[in-house]
Amino acid sequence: YKRIIVLCKYRKQIDNIYGELSEYKNIIGIFYSVSSKKDKLEQIATLKDKKLIISIMALGKESLNIGDCNCLVILNSPIIKKDKNDEWNTQGMDQVCGRCLRKKWEMSPHIYVINDMFSFFRNHYKNRMIYFKDIKNWDIVE
Repeated sequence: YKRIIVLCKYRKQIDNIYGELSEYKNIIGIFYSVSSKKDKLEQIATLKDKKLIISIMALGKESLNIGDCNCLVILNSPIIKKDKNDEWNTQGMDQVCGRCLRKKWEMSPHIYVINDMFSFFRNHYKNRMIYFKDIKNWDIVE
């Protein structure tokens, strides 16, 4: 892969992943907290040469403009549900998947979705599969 983005919901997830991969610190960038626009731009600048970027979902889905990302790992994706008109609201997932669909690649970009098997998270997974299979008509390997 050219570059990989891992999107997490919680800072603790980032800390755990970074801790497990600490021997690869030189290729890992972290994007999780910004207090100002200047701070955000400074953090993004540090990601320039990193092969693996770990980010909080809220920042990564909109602020992280990495043009050469062709692999995305989603630990906690936006919730996909039907709106009051019984239409699927896919805006959040469209934004997230857009991180690695910005240009044509020789090899198709890969999006890995981690299936949480805890309580109500199973339904989130089912809805994500509706998004990938039925709405986008993408090939899925489960």
